Amino acid sequence: MNYLIKKGHHYATPLELVKKFLGIRCAVNRVVPATVVFSPNCRYDVGCDQSDINKLYGFSIGCRHHKNSARIGWRYVPKEDKIELVTYCYRNGVRLAEKHLQWCDFGLEYKTHIVSHDNRVVFLSKNNVIDEQMEVKGISYPLSLYFGGNCKAPNNMNVTLKVDWQ
Repeated sequence: MNYLIKKGHHYATPLELVKKFLGIRCAVNRVVPATVVFSPNCRYDVGCDQSDINKLYGFSIGCRHHKNSARIGWRYVPKEDKIELVTYCYRNGVRLAEKHLQWCDFGLEYKTHIVSHDNRVVFLSKNNVIDEQMEVKGISYPLSLYFGGNCKAPNNMNVTLKVDWQ
């Protein structure tokens, strides 16, 4: 699916609310693969907030995603002129320190997975495996593409993202 994050907004269009509801599942033994392509217009400058993490995709663990969730985040790193993929997790209401998952060049396709099992969440990419201890129980709902932290998108950005909400 091709998404557009419009200048001055956080959420990407289309919103696909139906997919959010169809993606509700048990959090235990969940496997969510995705492919992503970042367009060159995903370069941005937000000054002192440049290291903030945008959200690519992931899922809640339970009913509140700011309490327990597992996501892959992204940010543009001007020094590298690449997109960095990182983990973005909440455990018991505390945001865990992000961990580097992969560098992405513009216009190329990258595959990732988020897997939950045995009170762990595992993030997979071509070059990395990151394992986080999480209490995995209850329902799970999809979390989708979002720009920010606190800043809104400084320019239009196009992202091709295909998530299999198994």
